[in-house]
Amino acid sequence: MNDYEMFLKSGNNACQSLVNRITKKINGTKRVTADEIRTLVNEGMKKIAVKHGEVFDTEPRYHIQARIDKAMRCAGYQEVFSY
Repeated sequence: MNDYEMFLKSGNNACQSLVNRITKKINGTKRVTADEIRTLVNEGMKKIAVKHGEVFDTEPRYHIQARIDKAMRCAGYQEVFSY
């Protein structure tokens, strides 16, 4: 399992589910824009924050964004987030 540096395993699982959903969309047949991806990440993080407020801390946010960027690069897109 990937570690997003959340307080609980359920928080890590929620982050991984978010990354999996967005990666599936990135690898789908329809091209997506960087704005769409940013919106999906932000909306997903807001949902996770209901139970796991630490998702907006620096480390979990970085891990989510880094994994999304990696998926984007692997699919032939440019990076979405700048660090």
